[in-house]
Amino acid sequence: MKKGFSVGEMLVTLIIVGVVAAMTIPALKTTNTKALKALYKSAYNNVETVINELINDITIYPSGEFINNTFCSNFFGKVNTIGTVNCANTFTSTIPGSPNAVTSNGMRWYNMDNDFGTDTCPDSASGECIKISIDIDGAGKGLNSENADDESRDILHVFIFKTGKVSVQSGTKEAEYLTQ
Repeated sequence: MKKGFSVGEMLVTLIIVGVVAAMTIPALKTTNTKALKALYKSAYNNVETVINELINDITIYPSGEFINNTFCSNFFGKVNTIGTVNCANTFTSTIPGSPNAVTSNGMRWYNMDNDFGTDTCPDSASGECIKISIDIDGAGKGLNSENADDESRDILHVFIFKTGKVSVQSGTKEAEYLTQ
């Protein structure tokens, strides 16, 4: 009585597993990209909503423009955060190091400083802005890269102007995600 599998049976099994894997992997990558797009749109819409609320609140910003030293704390005062929010002007962090804040949906927010005018605004637009970096799927997940060449990067950027305009750099993954 023979026990085990023949070499032929093993080869057929490996071929079938290989074909199934070859068909499944592209579908998983597409699903991952769709998830990243949905997360980024959610983060961007959240930023837009909070910025509109803040800039239109004349008790906080009577001039209709954000002023330095108050933006970060006012922003996170309207966003559901967990843990400590760090808005110190001296705060510097490397991505994916310590974020300024983590929101209740797990997104990590970086570079949220109070100094408008220290970042280069997108598309050579005039005005003072800050760039916020958002790790949209949280710590330890995804590629954790902000390199524009990385197809699956999950750290994306939003620019906020002193006047309340919210924007992204054209020709970037962020712009692509918002138009699809």
